[in-house]
Amino acid sequence: MIEARDITFGYDSAHPLLDGFTESFSRGEVTAVTGPSGRGKSTLLYILGLMLRPTGGKVVIGGVDVTSLTDLERSRFRAHMFGFVFQDAALDASRTVMDNVVETALYRNDSRRVTQERARELLSQFGVELRANAKPGQVSGGQAQRIALCRALLNSPPILLADEPTGNLDPASAAAVVDAFHSHARTGASVIVVTHDPGLVAQCDREVQL
Repeated sequence: MIEARDITFGYDSAHPLLDGFTESFSRGEVTAVTGPSGRGKSTLLYILGLMLRPTGGKVVIGGVDVTSLTDLERSRFRAHMFGFVFQDAALDASRTVMDNVVETALYRNDSRRVTQERARELLSQFGVELRANAKPGQVSGGQAQRIALCRALLNSPPILLADEPTGNLDPASAAAVVDAFHSHARTGASVIVVTHDPGLVAQCDREVQL
């Protein structure tokens, strides 16, 4: 599904974070990306998700080199192909929880009614029972991370990328998130998780070390 071919990236050309990284991430698989802090795990995730351009090498999705797409093409590709769970949830504090969850649908011209129905199902599934007009600042860190997961899963993306997704969660909530990753992988998606948590690594199908 998604491949990194000879990826190089560095803010300092003399000391690249990634130097010739090559790896394939298959459909139906939850892969943990691990390694010491500062090794480039999150950077790799942003490159795979077309949020950063590598200084060398390419990202191939479904056999297509997507590295050279224009910024507009990359945005459209991300909206349809990817779901993201960022380390800090990355919710917009000025908007309601519902608006945060459904915001990616704006880039796909999806039906707002259908999208909100799907969002409510996901929020209920992950135990986020909130007023419709609740704001992210009114929820706990664990709830915010589950809201971010709902946003990532909204369009059942073929590729799900998650950066330390269980860092702010209690054990029960973390287990629900891991179950969601495996359920999503069983639909044929590629799930790639950056984590320092050995418990989460043990529950993934495969580990890639940087």
